[in-house]
Amino acid sequence: MAQNSKPVKVNTGVTISDPGSDTDAFGVRHIDNIYVTAATANFTANDVNVVVASGGVNFGSNPLHVTGAVTNAQIGTVFYYVE
Repeated sequence: MAQNSKPVKVNTGVTISDPGSDTDAFGVRHIDNIYVTAATANFTANDVNVVVASGGVNFGSNPLHVTGAVTNAQIGTVFYYVE
């Protein structure tokens, strides 16, 4: 089985909005978060400026858990999924 079976997206803007939360049919609230799997340029997440060295960064099987929005990113440089 693959380590990560979630489809990965790439950012299409300088910000990836906080996905917020939803409530299922049973009234259970589920909070969604952003998980960054790789990046090829600097960005800001969890109020921290993430500096990406030449060649990019790959978080491997431990994606960066973002509890809000991703900001200050260059378009097409942050690879992520929402869960």
